[in-house]
Amino acid sequence: MAKQRYYRGDTLGKVFTFKNESGNLFDPTTISIAIKKPDGTTATTKTMADLTKTGTGTYKLLYNIPSDAPYGMWKFAATATYSVGNLQNTEEFTFIVESE
Repeated sequence: MAKQRYYRGDTLGKVFTFKNESGNLFDPTTISIAIKKPDGTTATTKTMADLTKTGTGTYKLLYNIPSDAPYGMWKFAATATYSVGNLQNTEEFTFIVESE
């Protein structure tokens, strides 16, 4: 998969899908997304309220990359919980902010 490259001031769209062990889409109880800078510090966090639900188990996040964003590899660390059975899972997705 090619690295996703963006520039300062871009709006990045990311779709998150949540599936159970059988591959069926489901809606988590909570979603928390930490957006991390290249140095590992958290730039901001987003919750389910910040996402747009586009269907069962499918949510879209729009993130405006700050005009002073540091260059390098950024991460979305998405954690979803499902209260039935107390399940929790975290996945990380990367994107690159580069100079023009």
